[in-house]
This record gives sequence, structure tokens and C-alpha cells, in this order.
Amino acid sequence: MEWSNACKALVLVSLLQLSLGTSEIQTVYMNSYKMCGENGDFNVNKDLMYQIKADVSPDTKTGAFKTCEMTFSANDDNGRLCLFQDYPRLYLADKHARLKAYDGLEKTNVILNVGYSDHWSDTEKCTNSRFINLFLENESPSHHVHISDITINLKVMHISSDRRRIDMAYDSCEKTYPLDHSEISVYNRQRPADLKNSAGIELKIRCQVTFERQSSKDRHICFVFIPQGKLDCSSGWTFYVLKERNSLGEENILYKLNCATDPRALKTHAWCAPNTTEHLTFLHLRRYEPVVWSNETKVERPETYRVLVRDYPGGNVEELLRQTQAQLASRTGSKSAGFQMWWVLLGVGIVILLVIAAFAYFSRRRRCGGTRRSKDSEATERESSITRRDEEEEEDEE
Repeated sequence: MEWSNACKALVLVSLLQLSLGTSEIQTVYMNSYKMCGENGDFNVNKDLMYQIKADVSPDTKTGAFKTCEMTFSANDDNGRLCLFQDYPRLYLADKHARLKAYDGLEKTNVILNVGYSDHWSDTEKCTNSRFINLFLENESPSHHVHISDITINLKVMHISSDRRRIDMAYDSCEKTYPLDHSEISVYNRQRPADLKNSAGIELKIRCQVTFERQSSKDRHICFVFIPQGKLDCSSGWTFYVLKERNSLGEENILYKLNCATDPRALKTHAWCAPNTTEHLTFLHLRRYEPVVWSNETKVERPETYRVLVRDYPGGNVEELLRQTQAQLASRTGSKSAGFQMWWVLLGVGIVILLVIAAFAYFSRRRRCGGTRRSKDSEATERESSITRRDEEEEEDEE
């Protein structure tokens, strides 16, 4: 059985080695000594992002932790980073705690500053430098920070990461987002599950987001509109691209798509602004009177469309559309291949474990059979010995 246990361990290690690749998301915790201070330096590239949590062991009711400092740096000399806020939103219920984030290594340019019972109004903030310095501090040295009273769901990603996301529904609205060799996914609204059990949030009737090109002038602000499943026009929405915010004058409208009447709403298509355009605004306008809450899905299905926004070199619409379709097909194929690989690995593991079990079973049977045969031989010899002894006694009596 020792051989069997060793083989089982070998099989498990092999499966883990085959299935674990370089992760696209790594998690760090602000009450881990291994991830703070001298150990808290993390490199970020466009294919790797970090999610930041408060407590490494929330189920164990972790107690006090004084301070934590982390530094994130873009791996390229001209790279920039973005700090993104996920659900549930950042909240500090500890009176002695404060969380700050700085653009750069010097603690001068503050991009986040949240204390007791405060909220961070931004959903994303991008740097001008290569660095984000994050600091959870104790404002009362005589007290500990109770990490269990702190909710942190932040993400640090490269400004070129394809994981940047905006939803035209809640607190992402009325904000400006930089484009610098970037790709941002814009959806009409989140799925309720993505809100992580947050209390119901009212869907905004009018949501505007502005994109600002911060790259070279040979790049155009472009997008690819991608329908997601069956189109849902139940809120009567219209999607606009505007030169400036807050005006629906004809001279201000660059692009307009009415969900109910425009056939383009049913097909993937691309659009680019002139290279002289340094900023523009998306407007998602709903024509629906009753209040729609975030946990409702009957009116305007979540993720009914996806718009990929890029600062694209050259501004060739046909080329952009071909490239985007190829990228989407490649990503879908990679996910499918990964899913199939898991099934292959599972099948291989089951077969090997069955072989091990069969080997152990038959080995035990051979040992048991040999033992029984030995006992039968001993009994036969004893019977023969008794018979010979009886015969000898009879001969002596004669």
C-alpha cells in the first residue's frame, strides 16, 4: 500500500503541474506580513493584474494588524497603472484606519484617501507615473486596526490591460477615463451577481462616460459594438457618441444607435472618430419611467451589449473590425481549449487511480491466497503426522 500512496501523491502533483499556468490575476492581502513592507513590491504588466483584499483569513476572524504598505510598478518604462474599485465597494468601519493610494513613489499625489465610514467616489483612477503606492495606516498608534472591520476590493492593472471595464448604469457615470494604448469594455449594466450582494442600486436613466485620448495623435478613438445574445430594448435605450457632454443637439452627435429601430444594434460593427478628436462622450439614455433596481433583470437585460473602446492607430474601421473579431475568436478558443484540457486531465487521473486500485486489490488477493495455501499445507502435514503416529502405535502393540 506504500507504493499505492506514493503513486497517488505523484498523480496529484502531476495534475497540478499540468493544470496550473501563469495566473492572469493574483491576490494580495493587507494583513499579510509576507505581502507588506519589504515584501510588498509587485510588478504589473498588461496580462497580469492584482486584486487587493483586506483579510487573508476572513473565516478565522483575524484580529488586529497595524499597518501595511504595498508598491505596484508597471513593467515597462512608459507604462501607467489604474486602480479599480470592485464590489462590494471600499468601506472602513474601523475608526482608527485610513487607506491611501499615491500616484508615484513620493507620497504627494494622492489618488485615494478613505477613512472611517468614508466612500471612494471613483470607480477607476489611473496614474501619470509607473507606480501606485498603497498604504493602510493606523491613525491612533495606541490602538490596533481591526482588519475584520475593513472591506477592500481593489484591483491594480496596467492601463493597457483588456480587463478594464465600465458599466453605463451606476457610479461609473459622469466620469472621465484615459486611453493610452488601451482597450476598455463598456457594458449597459452589470449582472446582479457581479454586484456581490450589494444593496439595490437605482439604474440611472441617463449615464455619460467620457474617454480622453492621452496617446499620440496618430491614434483614433474607436469602438467596436458587439451585441451579447438576444437584444433587449425593454428600457427603450438609445446609445450616443457626443463631442461634448450634456447636449443632444444634432451638431454635437457623432453617432446614434436606437435599440428598437436601428438594424446595427443586431450586428457587430466598428466606428472611429477623426484623429483630431482628443475626447468624446458615450451616452446611454433610457426611456423608462419606473425605477429599475440593480437586482432586477426583467427590464434591460444586463450585458445586452459590449462596446470595446480603443485608441487605435490609423483609424481604419475595416482593419479594426477584422482584428477585434480575430482577438475574440482567439480568446474564446483559448477558454474552450482550457476547458477541454481539464476534462482530459480529469480522465487521465481517474484511469491512473483505477489502475492503482486494481494493482492494490490483486496484490492483496495474492497475499491472502498465499496465506490460505500455507495454512492448508500446515493442516495437511499435521493430519499426516497424526496418521503416521497412529500407525506406529498400532505396530508396537502387535
